Amino acid sequence: MARNTSFLPSAKAYDWSPGLPAPYTCSIPSPRLLTTEKPLSTHESDGPKAAVEAHTLASANEQVAHDVHFAWRSRDNRKGRHLLQYKPAVEVDSTSPLYIVPKKTASVTATLKGIKCMLTCFRYWDISYLVAITFFIASATWILNSFCLWLPLEVPQSTFPKELLVGGGVSAFVGATLFQLGSVLLMIEAFNAERVGCFGWQIEKLVSKQSGRDMVRISPNLQHCVHHHNDKSGIGKGSGDGQEWQWIPSWHTIRSHCLKEIGFLASFAMFCGTTIFWISGFVALPGVINHMSQSTLNGVYWVPQIIGSIGFTISGFLYMLETQPNWYTSSPHVLGWHVGLWNGRGGIGFVLCGALGPASGNAGAQYQSALANFWGGWAFSVGSTLQWYESLDKHPVEEQ
Repeated sequence: MARNTSFLPSAKAYDWSPGLPAPYTCSIPSPRLLTTEKPLSTHESDGPKAAVEAHTLASANEQVAHDVHFAWRSRDNRKGRHLLQYKPAVEVDSTSPLYIVPKKTASVTATLKGIKCMLTCFRYWDISYLVAITFFIASATWILNSFCLWLPLEVPQSTFPKELLVGGGVSAFVGATLFQLGSVLLMIEAFNAERVGCFGWQIEKLVSKQSGRDMVRISPNLQHCVHHHNDKSGIGKGSGDGQEWQWIPSWHTIRSHCLKEIGFLASFAMFCGTTIFWISGFVALPGVINHMSQSTLNGVYWVPQIIGSIGFTISGFLYMLETQPNWYTSSPHVLGWHVGLWNGRGGIGFVLCGALGPASGNAGAQYQSALANFWGGWAFSVGSTLQWYESLDKHPVEEQ
């Protein structure tokens, strides 16, 4: 059977990071050719009628579309996601190809399915999933820490013995350690993100014998995916495209690719921030923090928290910029944009907590510092929850 790819859409590249490749066309496998006896239109020249009748070929989870593109974004590529964009088939002429594609994922039904998947799917071999879960647990631990610091000030009668010293200190150390682990995983994820030609969809060409009009069904198929996220043999294995797994890349790779990609710079900012922030987590341990003078405490506890949290904030807003078409246009329709937004807010909360910390002798400053730690932890929790959802949604479908 002759290979026919004339109907295939081309991919669009969405990223304004310097040094990245120009828009390209994905290398797409040859489609299977199917034939249907059911006519797509009784009048081939009647485009709108063809679109209406074509709905009979689509299942309950599919829709008819035109102007379909396989779009590439650096964040989606790093997370092993395969973005499909389409326009609804409302007004099309007789020459426009029609496509059967999955329904858009930004819907209530699709979101509920995604939430169910969060509770039932455990992709332990997927480093993006491990990143999200680690940050989610770290955020939950930090919320516990914030309760130990803020609640006694808000509701004094709720205080229990050693709540601040033991409860607050141990939870701070555990939370900071988990943030550090998550940032290490982020760096490893960024080192293995060069899968710009990955294709994770299956294409079937349908031809109506009665009308002669072509139609294409596009459905998810991870058999065409070469991302390491799809390798169930575990983290550390090479991918199907011949690219080897990298725990630590060469300096040439870092200089020629990583440092020119905004997603890597965001991950690196997070790594630097969590490394410095961990110092304050260690100092918070019982037996350490209660044997320091105020001046020493300011230098080894509050200053690392401020500097580390600035790294969190920079990282969050760099992740936002990564998903935007340019620096001044927001992308609220992109899930990764919201992840960066909430992480940036969390970083701001932690910066305020650290900045007000040295003035803890003042009751108002102590209260606001603990409160900033509280809402900052919750902001990180929202961001990590969205990231968890994102790590499992490997085939997003967007309406243009």
